[in-house]
Amino acid sequence: MKLNRVGKAVAALGAVALAAGLAGCAAEADNAAEENASEAENETLSIAFVMGAESDPFFQAMKLGAEQEAEAQGVELIWQGDPSNYSPETQIPIVDNVLAQDPDALVLIPTDPTALQASVTKAVDAGIVVANVDTRVGDLMTCRVGGSLPHIGILSSQRDRQGRWKAIHNIGLGTLEDSRIWGYGDKRRFRFLPA
Repeated sequence: MKLNRVGKAVAALGAVALAAGLAGCAAEADNAAEENASEAENETLSIAFVMGAESDPFFQAMKLGAEQEAEAQGVELIWQGDPSNYSPETQIPIVDNVLAQDPDALVLIPTDPTALQASVTKAVDAGIVVANVDTRVGDLMTCRVGGSLPHIGILSSQRDRQGRWKAIHNIGLGTLEDSRIWGYGDKRRFRFLPA
């Protein structure tokens, strides 16, 4: 079904792009008639990917991964971002422009999640699947220390000298607030949303 295909394609694009970016520095099915499902299978999906400053090396690495995965998945990739200004003032009109193109999905890396919320709501209301790629205070971060020992921390409001969020965690040395969690393997983030 179309929504399943969109969700899988968004997940694949997001995962590959994020993996590429890190190396460089959802769907719920509808019950549809079989005829509609086969038409949706033959339809080329379009996925918009909107980030902050397009010239940032982190986002350039993400773009390479997203382009490769888009080609592998057979989807149209719409890649948009301000050439150099990382701000909601420049990102909001870009998101609105992308939404006017009616993509099947939007992968958004918001410069300011609160400021971009109206754009996310607009996309969801239009039936566009949205994958919001960001990090917020209070997110849970899991990883594997030494490749095998499970570990968890809660992201704090403090950043280290490199701009990474610090995490509050206990790794056997008492409670710490530092950014060492970013150095461990198999990192995953989780967010609890109000019901």
